Amino acid sequence: MEITSLGCHTYLYDMVSGDWSSVAIGLEVPSRSPEIVEVWKAIGSLNQGKVCVTPGIHDSNASLLPYILREKGDFVLASTGTWCVFMYPSAEFSPSRDDVYRDVLYYLDAFGRPIKSARFKCGHEFDHYVRVIREHFGINPLEICLEERVAVDTLKQRESFIIPTLIPGSGQFPYSKGRIVGNKFFKDPVVAYHILNLSLAVQSYHALRILTGGVRGTRIIVQGGFAKNDVYLAYLATLMPDCEIVRAEYPEATSLGAAITAKCALEELKPEEVEVPELGGARIGPISVDERYVEEYVEEFLKLCREGSTKS
Repeated sequence: MEITSLGCHTYLYDMVSGDWSSVAIGLEVPSRSPEIVEVWKAIGSLNQGKVCVTPGIHDSNASLLPYILREKGDFVLASTGTWCVFMYPSAEFSPSRDDVYRDVLYYLDAFGRPIKSARFKCGHEFDHYVRVIREHFGINPLEICLEERVAVDTLKQRESFIIPTLIPGSGQFPYSKGRIVGNKFFKDPVVAYHILNLSLAVQSYHALRILTGGVRGTRIIVQGGFAKNDVYLAYLATLMPDCEIVRAEYPEATSLGAAITAKCALEELKPEEVEVPELGGARIGPISVDERYVEEYVEEFLKLCREGSTKS
């Protein structure tokens, strides 16, 4: 058994005791402690020793591994897709009761260390509202590019919002009722697309603030689907001017992380002994807008989340 899948969000492993959790015990998992195998070690072979068999590695931890090996400073890896998972290796292991209710959790990395993470269904919400835009206007929203004038006006006018959450009980606003606020969304597809990406950027900003405690100078490396989204990235850079927003350039970090563990197993190496290729990344600049408008938009966004709360 390998630790990264057992220690992600299965609720089967107790990170404090290093043993089965109360959930696992309640499910009558065998009483003996789990036999943990390091993800970079072979567990057997096939075809008369010609094929090396490894225990595998959890996908988010596979994408994180190359950055742990390459990055020297404080960083967050934003692994984006249906879920946006923000992983912060520098955080202390200090879980709280509040974390459970706002999708803040810990993964165990390839070395068995707790990695504080925050997540929400960014891609799920994006896909839903992209479909709404497509059906309402009869155009492909994915062809819309960043228009700075529209981006600035959306912030300054503070009239239009997409409020989370489409999947109740998930994300950073688990009690907020997902909805469109204001009528500008249905008047222009470019405006609608910018409102959508601003919503997702604000949710990301909120998750990152909770995760890092507002630490300045952190490199936030965005990889996956949203690394290709210029509107989202520009808004995120605007919301977090004290951090470095980086568009990841390495195309398949998850595959690279898995390949590192396989190479280690085959050649009897440790991950830190593997030469990891340059991962690259382009820094994203913010939109040119007065910080006051950004703060006021975020304040109004959070207010609307509270007003639409389903929590009794």
